Amino acid sequence: MDPNLRIPGGVQEHCRGLYDALESLGQEVVIIACGQKGEEDWERNVALLGNIFELRFLGRAASAPFTWQTLQKIRQFLDKERFDVLNFEGPGGLFSWEVLALSKTINVLTFHIYPGALDLFWFGLPVLPVIRFLNRKLSGRIAVSPVAADYAQKFYPGKYEIIPNGVDLSRFSSEGAKVEKFRDDKVKILFVGRLDPRKGILHLLIAYQQLTTKFANLCLMVVGDGPQREKALGFVRKNKLKNVEFLGKVSSEKLPECFRTADIYCSPALYGESFGIVLIEAMASGLPIVAYANEGYKRVLRKKPFCDFLVEPGDVTGLAKSLEILIKDRGLRKSLGEGGLKEAKNYDWRKIGSQTLEFYREVAG
Repeated sequence: MDPNLRIPGGVQEHCRGLYDALESLGQEVVIIACGQKGEEDWERNVALLGNIFELRFLGRAASAPFTWQTLQKIRQFLDKERFDVLNFEGPGGLFSWEVLALSKTINVLTFHIYPGALDLFWFGLPVLPVIRFLNRKLSGRIAVSPVAADYAQKFYPGKYEIIPNGVDLSRFSSEGAKVEKFRDDKVKILFVGRLDPRKGILHLLIAYQQLTTKFANLCLMVVGDGPQREKALGFVRKNKLKNVEFLGKVSSEKLPECFRTADIYCSPALYGESFGIVLIEAMASGLPIVAYANEGYKRVLRKKPFCDFLVEPGDVTGLAKSLEILIKDRGLRKSLGEGGLKEAKNYDWRKIGSQTLEFYREVAG
C-alpha cells in the first residue's frame, strides 16, 4: 500500500506483481494507493484513499513522501474492509504511518530502498520517534535484498525475511512479438528507466558515442521519461548520434516487446538501487546485461558469468568496453541470455508470491 501507481518504479511494479501472484493463489487483494491509478491498473482492485504531493528530489523523478488522509476516513475504511493482513511498502510516508497507527490487524512491512551515499536517514531524523513507536505494531518485516534489510535497521529495527522482487514470466519471455520498427540487422542496446541523474542515461549516451566510432550497425533504444530527457536529446543532437530512439513511456503491454526486440540490456544506474527489477525482466527476456555495480545490482548479478559484465559506477569507458565485447560476440550474447532465462525462474512471481503468503501465515501464527 501507499504507492502512486502513475509513477513508474520498482515499488509500483512490486505492488502489481504481488497483487497478481496472491490473487492467483486464491487470495482477495486490495492495493491501497495515493494519487491516481496507472493505466494498466483498471482491472485490479485499487482503493485510492490517500492524497499525494509530487516533488523531484535527490536526483529522482519520484514521489515525495508527502501523502496523507484524514484519520476519520482511514478508520472508516479499515473498519469496513476488515483486512487480515496489511502489507506496507516501505519506508513509507505520512499516509502509511496513519494507517499503521489505526490498524487493528496483522501488519507487515516490505522495505525496498538502499540510497547508497545519499543517506536518507538524516531527512527522517525529525520523525524517527514516530517511526520507532509504529515499529512496535509490525508483526513481520520483509526486505527485497540484504542491503535493503541492513539499511532498514535505521528506521524499523528488527528481524527481516529476505524475499526478492519477482518477474511475471508469462509477460517477459524471449518468445513473442517484437517492435516492428526495429526489425533489422543492427545490434540493439536497450535502456529502460527514469531519465534522471541516478539512472545514468548520460553515461550510456557517452559510451554509445564511443562505440559508434567502431561500429556502424548499432541502435540505442531508450524507454522512459524524466527531467534529463531534454539534456539527453541535446547530447544526441550536438554529437550527431545516429540510431538513438527515445520511445518515452511505454505501456505495460508493450514493454515486453521492447525487451524482446533488443540484443543487449544496459542499466548504468549509479546508486540507490536495492534490487533491480529491470534486470530480472531483461533476464526473463533472454538478454545479456551490462550494468554499473551498485549494491543492489551486485546482488542480482552476483553469479558467474553475469558479474563479469558489472562495471564500476561512473566508469563510462569500462561501460563501453563491456558493451563492445557483447556487440562483437553473438555467441556470447546467446549463452548469457540462455543463462539469464534459467536464473529468472528463481524470481518467478508464482514462487515469490508463495513465499510471501507463507510468511504472512507464519507471522499470523
